[in-house]
Amino acid sequence: MKVEIKEVDEKTGIVRITYGDDRWYFDPVKRQNGLPNVVARPSITWIGGYWYKGKDLLRWMVEHNSWEDVENGLAEAGTRGSKVHNAIEKFFVGEKVRHDIKLLNPATGAEEEITGEEFFHVKTFTQWWEEFKTQFDSVEIVEVEKSHTVQGEEGMERGYGFTVDLVLVGVKNGKRQVIIIDLKTGKSIWKSASIQISGIKYGLTKEKKIEGIENAMLYILQTGYKANKVKKYKLTEMEYRVDRLKTCYAMWADENSEKNPEDEYFPLEFALDLKDVTAPDGTLYVSPKKNVPGASSMWRILM
Repeated sequence: MKVEIKEVDEKTGIVRITYGDDRWYFDPVKRQNGLPNVVARPSITWIGGYWYKGKDLLRWMVEHNSWEDVENGLAEAGTRGSKVHNAIEKFFVGEKVRHDIKLLNPATGAEEEITGEEFFHVKTFTQWWEEFKTQFDSVEIVEVEKSHTVQGEEGMERGYGFTVDLVLVGVKNGKRQVIIIDLKTGKSIWKSASIQISGIKYGLTKEKKIEGIENAMLYILQTGYKANKVKKYKLTEMEYRVDRLKTCYAMWADENSEKNPEDEYFPLEFALDLKDVTAPDGTLYVSPKKNVPGASSMWRILM
């Protein structure tokens, strides 16, 4: 996910462009020097990544020939996960997911046809859904792929951002249960996943917008889980570990206290000084009727 925020002040002739990636979430705050300001908050996924993963990940990394191979493998997994998430999101706006659907590849910014492996993940999600629905008299979809931010507080001064995969409410025999689902397309669940989903519940609880969210049950749903003989998905209940969240946040802050997304200021437009320069048709370029803000000596071709 690439983020580019443009804030324009026509009066002063300035545009500020903030470049971000999936490590950052942005909160708008009060205006500053004529431009709206934003606060960049780290993603809960980035924070959770500071927790030790375990021997399985180290073994997987050792099996690769080079660090470049490791990065390529992680990038491929990230792309697969994003596309599967995007496909599943379409179910909850009433759409079907065809075998040839085109989905955004976040690494390239281009739409591309879903692969067979990705379509398999979608299939296994539908199988889980059919089983899940039978457990309740009614099911309410509360949130799907919605982003949130948590304001800074003691111990987590810069706050953080997160995206909810799925929040559901199931009712059976009059009893209401809130369920937070985090979707994974990988074969393993790292401890960082418990930090991520705990951070989601913690943030939603602070918002106080979902009734009963403080008692929500937490699950990781692994789609396309081929290790199972019959059901090719795996649902794992997770502990609510705010202690891990705050410990991991401290580790993240120790290494990233000064980091911010790139922020650049530009004039609203650019032109070249072409005075006394001959154009391809043999004539001289002429000065513009209207000067570029802050650059009165600049010249351009008059069409």
